[in-house]
Amino acid sequence: MASVSAPMRVTHGLVRWSPCGRYLAAASGNRLAIRDALSLQIVQRYSTVDEVQTLVWSEDSQLVLTASLKRAVVQLWSVQDASWTCKISEGVAGLVHARWTPDARHVVTVSDFQLHATVWSLEDPTARCSIRSPKLAADGLSFSSNGDFLAVAERHDCKDFIGVYSCESWELTTHFSIDSYDCVEIAWSPDDGTIAVRDTHLEFRVLLYSPDGTLLAKYQAYENALGLKTMTWSASGQFLALGSYDEHLRVLSHINWKPVADFDHESIAVTKSHTNQAAVREK
Repeated sequence: MASVSAPMRVTHGLVRWSPCGRYLAAASGNRLAIRDALSLQIVQRYSTVDEVQTLVWSEDSQLVLTASLKRAVVQLWSVQDASWTCKISEGVAGLVHARWTPDARHVVTVSDFQLHATVWSLEDPTARCSIRSPKLAADGLSFSSNGDFLAVAERHDCKDFIGVYSCESWELTTHFSIDSYDCVEIAWSPDDGTIAVRDTHLEFRVLLYSPDGTLLAKYQAYENALGLKTMTWSASGQFLALGSYDEHLRVLSHINWKPVADFDHESIAVTKSHTNQAAVREK
């Protein structure tokens, strides 16, 4: 029989399951609690330097990242070893974003005003890599699914570029300009064969590039109206779903980058309300 746990104090909705599903991390103010997912008993309890605004698990479920953006400080915490901790400070450069790399042994931070992105190593505290002029924060960083490469949307001389970096050496492997007016998001496909670029909100434009910089296709559903709000790849990488301001969902096929489906948001909502007992009413 289903049961409901006792309430837990949380701020900013910062509750995260570990990737393995065994732990639950929750932040309240400057407090971090790591609980066992089944019993909800506290495994570790930590105090951070300031209010937690970002909470992210490492891919191996062994470490938790917390960030205080206003203090420009990132702290790392261990599930197993309460004596181990790590602190990263961006100082006067500020901090707008922090995330793990797929190997769970590096952290990427983006400074205020996107002046630079920095890759910090946990294994060698003296080793770090600086990436100049990242254009965006979270939406401008995308790892390949195998964790070998990092694609970064960059801005140089009033032009958008993508830099592809090796996650082993953090050296630049490919750098190419993209045919965008104002790139707002990049996303690497799960099959690692394509990097999708979502262009300006003011027009409907999506660009598809191979990792070596070859332009594979452009897709534009309509003109002279607000464009894309969001995009996401299917798990196989064979389809790209595009949500736009005209309240349509279009699905592109990787074969010819043409739409294989076009759903109207209103019809989707009506269909779901008829087929499910629990429905959400939109206002």
